[in-house]
Amino acid sequence: KLKGISKKLIGDLDKDGDGRLSWDEFKAFEGQVLERLAPGPDISASSGEIEGAASSRYDALAGGDGALGYGELKQGAREQLPEGTEHLSLIAQLAARITLDALDTDERDKPVAERTLSRDEYVDGAREITKRQKSTG
Repeated sequence: KLKGISKKLIGDLDKDGDGRLSWDEFKAFEGQVLERLAPGPDISASSGEIEGAASSRYDALAGGDGALGYGELKQGAREQLPEGTEHLSLIAQLAARITLDALDTDERDKPVAERTLSRDEYVDGAREITKRQKSTG
């Protein structure tokens, strides 16, 4: 079953149709995941607006307990994916893992289920995402 899911996912992400997922194609997917889970406001936003939007999103994902870990990120990804997405659970798991790997700066040596993002890590990630959008948009 996993082989079929991975083939489907690679097929969806393989933009040049060569049957392989290049680093650039993976990074584009990673960027899409991060933009959904740690979005800033539009790219013309001020630093304060970016921080405010990211803080609000952090609070919404953390669910009031102040901890943003793998479970909350996975649930947030599930909610952001379009209805009817095939293999929703697996894609949400991958999105949560990508987000932790990209934004977590202090717990990378821990198992993924034990890692958390601080508000600062999350806000810094939103700033970086918005900065990338400005440079490419």
